[in-house]
Amino acid sequence: RLAFFEEQHSIRNSLSRELNHRVKNTLANVLSILSLTRRRTDDLDEFADSLEGRIRALSATHDLLTGTDWGTTPIRAVIEAELQHCRTTSEQVVTIEGPPVELAPNDALSFGLAVHELATNAAKYGALSVPGGAIAVSWDMVEEGLAEITWRESGGPPVAQTRWRGFGTELIEKIVAHELRRPVTLDFAPEGVTCVMRVPVRRRGDFRIRA
Repeated sequence: RLAFFEEQHSIRNSLSRELNHRVKNTLANVLSILSLTRRRTDDLDEFADSLEGRIRALSATHDLLTGTDWGTTPIRAVIEAELQHCRTTSEQVVTIEGPPVELAPNDALSFGLAVHELATNAAKYGALSVPGGAIAVSWDMVEEGLAEITWRESGGPPVAQTRWRGFGTELIEKIVAHELRRPVTLDFAPEGVTCVMRVPVRRRGDFRIRA
């Protein structure tokens, strides 16, 4: 019985440390988002709307992770969760294609935040802002442990680079690229935005509960 209680105590300690680590990571992301959003707007309503959307994006991915007990999460599920509220008409086409690939919790959170920024800007200014616009998201494994994901827009208004180079772009290039430890490529061609990300694909043992 003593051995049993010692084991349970050890498990509780491990879970407490892991929870503390994950909460700190999430709060660090929130603080970074807050800082970037504040620097990019002087309007209180715009600031509140932008911040709320980004917190909701983190929350949506958190819900997916909770459903898998903070295990791996499919790339497709993250994309669908962030896109579900962005389409405004049935004439807009969204295609999502790629092999079954799952992401570790922190990588899924960062990737979800990037998809949220791309989807939000597409809904405001890009392919999801007009009937007939299209978004294609595809991915594949480019090497062991690394997936390349491409977001491509078409059929929307001509891209205004000055409009796109706002806090969403900065967030993707700074926070997301830093968290994923890979550069993010953004192309603002007039015919539509293209974003290419490389996301680590880690085995479960690579992000197990810390001792």
